[in-house]
Amino acid sequence: MNIGVNGSVEPLAGSEDVEHLARAYAIELSHRGHHVFYFGNNDVYRVNEDQFASVADSPGDDPLEAGLKDQRIDLLHTFDTDTKLFHRPGLTDCPVVVTLAEPPSDSDLLSEIQEQHDTRFIAISDHYADLWQDNVGQARVIHPGVETDYWKKDFRAPTRRAFWSGEILPENNLHLAIDASYEAGMPIDVVGPIADQDYFEHHIAPRLKTQDHYLGELLEDEERAVLSQARVCIVTCPEDLAAELAVGRALACGIPVAAYDVNGLSDLISPDIGRLARPDSTRDLVRAIRECFLIDRGHCRNAAVSRLSLAHMALEYEEIYEAMIKGASESENHRRPPYSIAVNGKGRSSQRTAEPVSIDA
Repeated sequence: MNIGVNGSVEPLAGSEDVEHLARAYAIELSHRGHHVFYFGNNDVYRVNEDQFASVADSPGDDPLEAGLKDQRIDLLHTFDTDTKLFHRPGLTDCPVVVTLAEPPSDSDLLSEIQEQHDTRFIAISDHYADLWQDNVGQARVIHPGVETDYWKKDFRAPTRRAFWSGEILPENNLHLAIDASYEAGMPIDVVGPIADQDYFEHHIAPRLKTQDHYLGELLEDEERAVLSQARVCIVTCPEDLAAELAVGRALACGIPVAAYDVNGLSDLISPDIGRLARPDSTRDLVRAIRECFLIDRGHCRNAAVSRLSLAHMALEYEEIYEAMIKGASESENHRRPPYSIAVNGKGRSSQRTAEPVSIDA
């Protein structure tokens, strides 16, 4: 199977969650024996295992034209609801799978896609399926997967420390995580970029105690080393994709999760792998953190591999691909050669507008 993945940046650059998921998914499909093309803003890459190689023969070539030349794309999988890739020659008549990984937009493009293509909409959570229902009807839910071969359990004795990661800005509620970890008697390790300097200086830095560590932005192997030694991962981000990826990575490392019960996290976090707290309640989050001390790390790892891995995610999508391509082949009344799929990973996560957040000093 040839699969095309379209992202807004080069395949190994950037760290936005939608683009990261699309790139990781393209690699997983390649590992599963598919022929994968990754479509970026300015180039097309052939994905071979973990390597991305440009398909353009020379700098003057149109990379999209070169990428589609002599290739029949049987199915386009997009993680971007605003992409214009559907209008490119070679993609105008193929079935389309759209992953709804962000809140609904005002774009009219989805209606156009539905009119011109056999289309399936897949939401990353029940919450997003509900938000998108007026736009696209009932969407199936497939949770985003994480690289469980990379995010692994560390069998050394865990430290008695909490872990939090994400963009540091008011709506991600790091201040509540710090307050709760302190009241639970645990120092906390914080990883992530400072997206709001004023918030950090006035509401985060004053809260950090001597044993707390703000580690800044880390490479993935550095973050994994810190996470895998934690006793509990605290998730307070309200954004579905960021929260689900944080939960999946923690569980893959064998770390139980204490999180606010928002936006469908109850679908992911059962009592054997974590605890949920009432939204915005520091006291209840303290309770959730303490109860995580009793959870078996092996249960966490097993849950990630069986339900939240990229392999599980790909398996669910492959069933959809097979059904759609079979239908398309039957409608054309001929057998196609081994089919190709294009996956588009451009997202709008860097363009979202933050809402005001009230923070207690």
